Amino acid sequence: VLIFLNVVLLSGQFYCEGLHTDTCFEGGFFDSLGRLNPSTRFVIFLAMMQWLQAWTGIFPTWHVALLRGRRGCAERAFLTLVIVLFAPASLLRLLLWFVNPAGIGSVQYIAGIRHSVLDGILMTVWSIWMLSASLHMQRPEVLKQSGFSLDSLRDAERWSYTVMMFKFMLFFWIVAHFGRGLVTLGWGPAQNDLIMITMLYPALLCMIWTVTYVGVALSRLDRGPAATGLAAALGALGLFGV
Repeated sequence: VLIFLNVVLLSGQFYCEGLHTDTCFEGGFFDSLGRLNPSTRFVIFLAMMQWLQAWTGIFPTWHVALLRGRRGCAERAFLTLVIVLFAPASLLRLLLWFVNPAGIGSVQYIAGIRHSVLDGILMTVWSIWMLSASLHMQRPEVLKQSGFSLDSLRDAERWSYTVMMFKFMLFFWIVAHFGRGLVTLGWGPAQNDLIMITMLYPALLCMIWTVTYVGVALSRLDRGPAATGLAAALGALGLFGV
C-alpha cells in the first residue's frame, strides 16, 4: 500500500507539473505547493515509521538475519545500497525538514531536485526496501536468526510495550511536526497542517488494514496470488473512493 501511494503521488506530481486542468487543480492531491499533498506525504512517512518500529520489535535481530541469510546478488546489492547511500541522504533530508521547512506555496531545491520529488523518491525506495526485507524474513532459515518468537507475541507485558511504542511513534512525530511548524511558520499554518493530518491518518490506516484483512482472508481460501492481489487492490480503491 505504501509503495502504491508513493508511486501514485510521484507520478501525479510529474504529470501535473505545469498543468492546470480539472484533474490537476490548484491545491489538489498532486499539487506539491498546496496543503493536501505535503500532508499526505507526511502521513505516509508517519505510517512508515510506525511500521518500522513494529517490524523491529517483532524481529529484534533483523540486522543479523539480513547479513547472514542467503540471497541473490541483486537483492544483496539493493539492500546494501539503500543502507549505505539512502540512509545518510534520508537523515540529511530529515534534518533540513526540521530546521528549514519549505512551507505552503514554496519550493526548495536540494541537489537540484525539488524537495517534494526528493521526499517521494526516498520514501518509495525505503518502502521497497522494507518490503524486500520482509519477504526475505519469510525464509525459514532467515526467520530463525531474526529473533522472531511466538512466545514473545503471547507475552502480555512485551506486547503491551510494543503497542505503547507504536502509539508513542504517532504522537512523537505529530508533536514534532506541529512544533516545527509553530516555530518556523506560525500558529495558523501549524494548526491547519495538524487538522489535515488528523483527517488523513485514519483514512490511511483504514486502507492499510482493509488490504491486509482482504489479503489474509483470501489466502485462507486457497486463492491464487493474482486473485488475492486483485481483491486487495479493489478493496483499497473502494475504500479510497468512499
